[in-house]
Amino acid sequence: MMARIRDSLRLLLGRARFEREMDEEMRGHIAMVADDLVRQGVAPAEALRRARASFGAVEGFKDDARQARGIDWSDAIGREIRHTFRALRRSPGYSLVALLTLALGIGGTTAIFSLLDGLLFKPLPFREPDRLVNLFISARESATGPVELFPWSYPKFEATARAAHSFEAIAGFSNGDANLVIGEPERTRVEYVSGDYFRILGVGAAVGRTLTRADDSIPKAHPVVMLSNGLWRRRFGADSAIVGRSITLGGQRLTVVGVAPLGFGGLSNGVDLWLPMMMAPVFEYDDILRESQNHWFSVVARLKPGVPVAAAEAEMATLGRQVDDQFRGGDQAHPWTATARPLAAVRVDPAVRRTGWILFAATGAVLLIGAINLANLLLIRANGRRRELAVRSALGASRGAIVRHVLTESLVLSILGGAIGVGLAWLAGPVLAAFGPKSGGGPGGTSYLFDATPTLDGRVLLFALAATLITGLVIGTWPAWRASRRPAAGSLHDVRVTAAGRGGRWGVAQGLVLAEAAMAVALVTGAILLVRSLSRLTDVDVGFRSERVLTFRTNPAGSGVSGRDPIQFRSLALAGLRAIPGVAAAGSDLCPPLEGACAASVVTQVDDRVLGGEAGARTIGVHYASPGYFDALRIPVKAGRAFDERDRVGAPNGVIISETAARRLWPGQDPVGKRLGVATGYFRRDTTVAVIGVVGDVRYASADQPAGLDVYIPALQSPFAPTTFIVRTTGDPLAIVEAARRAVRSADPELPIYNVRTMDEIARVSRGRIQFATTLLGLFAGMALLLAAIGVYGVLAYSVSERSREIAVRMALGADRSEVTGLVLRQGMAPIAAGLLLGLLGAGAGARVLHGLLYEVGPTDLASFAVGGLALAAAGLLASWLPARRAAGVDPNRVLREE
Repeated sequence: MMARIRDSLRLLLGRARFEREMDEEMRGHIAMVADDLVRQGVAPAEALRRARASFGAVEGFKDDARQARGIDWSDAIGREIRHTFRALRRSPGYSLVALLTLALGIGGTTAIFSLLDGLLFKPLPFREPDRLVNLFISARESATGPVELFPWSYPKFEATARAAHSFEAIAGFSNGDANLVIGEPERTRVEYVSGDYFRILGVGAAVGRTLTRADDSIPKAHPVVMLSNGLWRRRFGADSAIVGRSITLGGQRLTVVGVAPLGFGGLSNGVDLWLPMMMAPVFEYDDILRESQNHWFSVVARLKPGVPVAAAEAEMATLGRQVDDQFRGGDQAHPWTATARPLAAVRVDPAVRRTGWILFAATGAVLLIGAINLANLLLIRANGRRRELAVRSALGASRGAIVRHVLTESLVLSILGGAIGVGLAWLAGPVLAAFGPKSGGGPGGTSYLFDATPTLDGRVLLFALAATLITGLVIGTWPAWRASRRPAAGSLHDVRVTAAGRGGRWGVAQGLVLAEAAMAVALVTGAILLVRSLSRLTDVDVGFRSERVLTFRTNPAGSGVSGRDPIQFRSLALAGLRAIPGVAAAGSDLCPPLEGACAASVVTQVDDRVLGGEAGARTIGVHYASPGYFDALRIPVKAGRAFDERDRVGAPNGVIISETAARRLWPGQDPVGKRLGVATGYFRRDTTVAVIGVVGDVRYASADQPAGLDVYIPALQSPFAPTTFIVRTTGDPLAIVEAARRAVRSADPELPIYNVRTMDEIARVSRGRIQFATTLLGLFAGMALLLAAIGVYGVLAYSVSERSREIAVRMALGADRSEVTGLVLRQGMAPIAAGLLLGLLGAGAGARVLHGLLYEVGPTDLASFAVGGLALAAAGLLASWLPARRAAGVDPNRVLREE
């Protein structure tokens, strides 16, 4: 039937019309069929005749049918795309490898970019954010030491705000927590803010009004509160009538004045309630606004129009010294001053910022290596389709048409791979959010501001589209140009190209293999540096034992029943915890180790010596430890004694210090019995108190930060309310959570517990940043190594197939299998060796970028470089050996007979 249709249409259309109406799509069909026939042993001229005969009439019939239906398929791009899909269906293995390579490269790059977008590129959601700055108190421990940033005390803040001229307004803010009692008690995050806070940020109210200067004018005088939008919807059913009503927070009645807009969580992140700063004495302690050396809150300011940040920095430097003279007498060797930093510049932890860029560069390298591999595949594929391309040229296809054909294939592959990659990036978003670096405390007590949840918004999708199109052009341009340069004459019989190199000469493919080998070894070396660093960090002595330890937090300040007195509450709660079966020891402190130093102050006096600015004696961590705390964490007592029931209200004041504090403050002396002064309320009655013990150093900031100076104040002598309980168990610590909750409720029925975690979990989170970077960089390095090996294998395998006649002649002339194997191995390992050298040089330069992530491993660690080089050499050798083995197995008689 088909033959009859074909003959009828030939008569109707005629040969002239057939030749005239042959388009690019038909040329592609004919070229494919002719190529297949030649591979089956049909003579080239006969193959071309058969191909034209079998497709000409059928395609002409299709064109007539399309025109009759009113469909225009004559567009060149449409024809090429249809032809590309047919070609990809004919090579499913090639198509699958290409799509997977592109999907992984584009998906990984898009996922990391979405993380960076939240970290760096999203504008801050405030009015004119470029005019917002954070103000810090700053100091140096020595004339040449680094600048440290500190939060503010209220007297220093007031003095600075009155004298500053660079700002429209200045506001303080500090986060805390309090217990909201509406049925079931709930712990809420609160932010104490001064009167201009919302005006500075340009944030209004969704319902009611914001807090104003009038609310923050007199201490304890205005018990008002503003709700977050989330809390308003969750606990009050989004009832607009909530404005003007009262709520109970920490035992205090507060009037609701407004609801914040949806999505606003304050500069402290995740805030539920806002209180005037003048209400802090109610929820903290009476003197908190009067202590000039108690640096407990951060400051934000809005620059006046036209005032640059540099001018504000200069003014703050002058004002800082004046305020320091006013409150400390100006007798220190290196006086404290102040500075201004753009809010956008301190929104992200610098280490997290660096990690994000490193991972983005790594994913970009993987994508580039994948693109290089696909460019090589296209070169090899174009060479394998040389007869098809030659037929196109013989049938009249221009160089532009051939370029368009090859570029269309690369772009179609890239777009399909990019679409799959975007799907993979969407799936990876929750994983990055769950295991990625967490937002923590910033300089001077601020909280780092960034959205750590990667989202595929318009900006990210635009990036993915750009990466997709650029990749498609990169992988297709060179193969397209090479394909268009091939001559038509004689191409049907034999076309030889040097894409994969001939003999000892290097071709384009070897150069591309060199490039991907260099990038792969750089990534692998960086990953090994991080693995070695993580191993060192895992083994580091943090100063305590974390196994079988449960931690949870409470805040008994004004909670409503028996817990009104924090000291009484802690005593009752600890007694209940120690009575739980399976509890070996229990104690409390302000914060657990490895979670960031949550309280610090300055050393003011050592014995009779009033400190000025001596190096190493400026700052000290402050802890409120109960009896049993050191036992619960197995912190060794080095001298003197630990706290016990003697250290209660009414007993003589005494503190315990860390080994580093003892060594730095009393070098070569026994500090027990010496006297220490620190700028906290505990030292208000006496300028100095006695040191009663020395304990081992504990890393409170993080596992990779060395222990600093620490002082432990007796919790049973301090009214400071926020408390973290530390409970050591004989079994699974999570098994006693409910019993611990009951023990706390027995001390205060309205007090919730929160932040329930094991110390092992806290330790893992402390190592999370380097572990996150190590895991992802290791994954990308493994992908790069695999892609580089595949690239070597692909080039060599094609080279062996192209040189089978040459290899057969060599063997016929006496070359043995080992010589042939060595020939191919040398051809494969030459670009690997050159790439290895370049890659190690690049790794040496790039490893310095990793310096902030490394722990006790130098950026030029020779062992890491050696292992990275050996890994690439082994992968390259394996990838070269497989084609070499195939070459050594060539049967010269069969090959020469076929030729």
